[in-house]
Amino acid sequence: MLKRAFIIVTLVLGALVVVMALTVPDQQAHYDAVRQLAQSVVEKELTAESISERLVKAGMEKLPELGVDLSEEDLKNLGVDEEDLTRLGAQGLAKIGEDMDLTEVKEVGTQMAMGAADMYLRSHMTVDNYVAVNIGWVTFHGHTLPITIGAFGKVFILADENQVRQLIK
Repeated sequence: MLKRAFIIVTLVLGALVVVMALTVPDQQAHYDAVRQLAQSVVEKELTAESISERLVKAGMEKLPELGVDLSEEDLKNLGVDEEDLTRLGAQGLAKIGEDMDLTEVKEVGTQMAMGAADMYLRSHMTVDNYVAVNIGWVTFHGHTLPITIGAFGKVFILADENQVRQLIK
């Protein structure tokens, strides 16, 4: 009886390993899964709101280069605070937005970010194949970390959006 149970368990485990070996995803599936997660993060980062805020901030940083040096004290003397400037900047961007659609800026930004992410993944991601599973690895700041596991025809991502956001930035 014990011998029969051992044979059945061995056959079931053997069949499971064969099925896993036949359905292990390829390297491209790992790359596509990470790329899809990166694209989701990029799209969340590049909302029209964040683009406006970043443009206002960039404009504020450029003022000294243009010879306009406004300290906090100068702003107080003018009766203006940073919130007012942000609002003014947003209004200016809204006016610009009448001539130029910020969705185009978002699309270009998304394409540029995804191009950089693609290049990074192509040069820093590897997939090690084992008999029944494969593991995707990414090298980041000199550390190689597992990022995906492939089994049963599926790729499971081990990283969350915050970790991918760090890779993208």
